[in-house]
Amino acid sequence: MDLESSSWLELAMYAGCQKHAREAGWRLVLDPSVNRLHRWRPGRPHYDGILARATREMAEAAHKTGVPLVNLCPNSPVVENLPSVVPDGGAAGILAAEHLAGRGLRSFGYLGPRRQRDADQQFGGFRDTLAGQGFECMPFHYPRTLLAGRARLWEKFAVGMHQWLASLRPPAGIFVHQDLVCRLLIDFCSARGLSVPGDVAITGCFNDEIICMASGPSLTSIDMGYECIGHRAAKLLDDLISGKVPPRGRVVRVPPTRLVTRESSDIFASSDPLVARAMRYIASHNVQFPDVPDIVSEIGVSRRTLERRFQKAVGRSIAGETLRLRLNRAKRRLASGDVLLKTVAREAGFRTASHFSRVFTRATGVTPSQYRAERQVGT
Repeated sequence: MDLESSSWLELAMYAGCQKHAREAGWRLVLDPSVNRLHRWRPGRPHYDGILARATREMAEAAHKTGVPLVNLCPNSPVVENLPSVVPDGGAAGILAAEHLAGRGLRSFGYLGPRRQRDADQQFGGFRDTLAGQGFECMPFHYPRTLLAGRARLWEKFAVGMHQWLASLRPPAGIFVHQDLVCRLLIDFCSARGLSVPGDVAITGCFNDEIICMASGPSLTSIDMGYECIGHRAAKLLDDLISGKVPPRGRVVRVPPTRLVTRESSDIFASSDPLVARAMRYIASHNVQFPDVPDIVSEIGVSRRTLERRFQKAVGRSIAGETLRLRLNRAKRRLASGDVLLKTVAREAGFRTASHFSRVFTRATGVTPSQYRAERQVGT
């Protein structure tokens, strides 16, 4: 097996491969020279099978030597010609579209690299799902080498980003190819005076928790299940070594394991302009959640009027909606690790841990400690 980089996605795939190796009694060897398989001379170690991000040269050499090869890269030029186990980008696009459309949004965009297979599949699933619901999606495709540090490329990208954002109608939902680019998008939104998620709700991909939780707002993202991909790839290689026929179509696409909802898409859009303004105001002040009188004052109508229209559009009172957002924040913090309960309570806008516990238990049916334990067992 080779690892192209030490990214956490590669390491998660490796962990999945190792899991099967233990189950099957394999000796799994990391060999960076596997990508030069076509240049190997006699006397090199013989492998029963190879898991790799396959190149054309590697595929040709594996075919000549008769060594089973399973490709792990969705963007490999020979992905359709080799037994491959890759993430299902199209399914990720479907999941993102259902999530953002389910938030009441009606304006959508996709941000991803051009001429890259996994991004094309993401966009296709996203666009087609939205089209089935009667919505259009405006994409912005950037060069695959954008993050390579080329100043001229970045300047062109920045101009295009501002023009693209100006063409979207807030509140808009945007699906982004990867989490790091979500952070770039948030910076561009801020420069244009757009709040996240008030004006722009964002869903990323790969669920890189370091990036997703690095700063506010935390990022909603799709977990593509790379450990599962590695495990299934190793199992497929085992079958090939045993002489079994590769799967029909050769490519096994593994669907996402889950969509993790965080602050960047925590909004409910509404066709009622007063409710939409109130929701955006709440979302833009979600570091310290505003009180109902503050919200009413900002919108400039009577509390009775806003409460009535809020209940009709959202199905909750204003206080009920702010409580939902506060509890969602608390759930994310509880699930993220061993954070002190009083810290979770304070960050969710509760004065004491005991008050927070009572409200949380009444709303969810479990105590904060039980919720944390269940989430940790689930992971």
